[in-house]
Amino acid sequence: MKNFTIIFLVLLPIFSLAQEINIRNFKVNETVNREFPSGTRFDFEFEIQGDYTYGTYGYHQIDLRIYKESVSSANYLGLIYWNREDDYDIYYPTYTKKETWLTTLKDYETFKGQKFILEVKYAGLTKTYTYTCEPPIQITQVSLPQTYTSGMPTFYYNNNHQYKIWYKNFSDETKTIRRVYWFFLEDEITDNATLSYHFQNGNTLPNYTYYSIPFNGTKNLSPESIYNESSYINGNAISLTGSCYLYTVVFFDDFNYDYRVDNVYVTSQSKSANIAGIEAGELVEEVVNTTTVYPNPSNGYFNVHLADKDYSYLKVLNTAGQEVYKENIVDKTNTAVQIPNPTSGVYFIELSNDKNKEQIKIIVK
Repeated sequence: MKNFTIIFLVLLPIFSLAQEINIRNFKVNETVNREFPSGTRFDFEFEIQGDYTYGTYGYHQIDLRIYKESVSSANYLGLIYWNREDDYDIYYPTYTKKETWLTTLKDYETFKGQKFILEVKYAGLTKTYTYTCEPPIQITQVSLPQTYTSGMPTFYYNNNHQYKIWYKNFSDETKTIRRVYWFFLEDEITDNATLSYHFQNGNTLPNYTYYSIPFNGTKNLSPESIYNESSYINGNAISLTGSCYLYTVVFFDDFNYDYRVDNVYVTSQSKSANIAGIEAGELVEEVVNTTTVYPNPSNGYFNVHLADKDYSYLKVLNTAGQEVYKENIVDKTNTAVQIPNPTSGVYFIELSNDKNKEQIKIIVK
């Protein structure tokens, strides 16, 4: 009886299974600080490299899905894809810019900080890329009046108060400043919508007052430029008193930019002269007999300047009155305070000696 050897031949595809997805520079091309309804055209771009043709790898299409905030069905905005009929268009030996669009299935917004996610699926692989909305021009620093009360810049009735704003133009186009608003609010704006959106659409704001400075198209920022402008806020325009939140909102040609400046103090008192501002990075010089805490707000690190007050002890209390930090004051010129494991919110620095006590409100971002 003869023995037969049976040989099984396994045919392997000639294409590689090690294909990668190579995409970079995902960007959303939509106007910032806007709300858009479902059914809106959503423009975006990215750069792609590689051979994604059917003849090479045997897969039919690339799926491109867009989400807002996170990859979930609740945040799914839409899908486009390339299929095998588009083979001529999905081979890129070098990184190539692609601009495309889809029609959205849900409402979305482009406020500062809003995230969009591009999910790419091909050959059983999935990669995601994130884009965060940022206006093309950003405020990099703001200086305020030199006079301070309880560690906060102070605005007086019947006086002009100098400020200075530093801008950076990250775009490749010249942008024009149309108007600057200064908003003084009793409460902080904490939702995702910007202050300017509230203001433009007549939404409810916390108790506030504002001061408007038009520029009449005379402030132009060329591409990649750094620019600063200086002007004055009139104390007569501020109806609030006490501790306030201060924001500046700058309106450009096709967008606006909100910037949380500082906690400030507004008083109904008047001074004998206008209040000058300080330059960027300058240390604030204190008026006599005024305790200063700076920066405020901060990330939990503060400097305390006592002027000529003779305090011996320092504590940091949370809003429940619990002590989270304490030390004896040695250097009355400047005492550095680092709150251990700080969380965002309001704290109070308590300064005392055997006879007197003072509390100063501080903010941790």
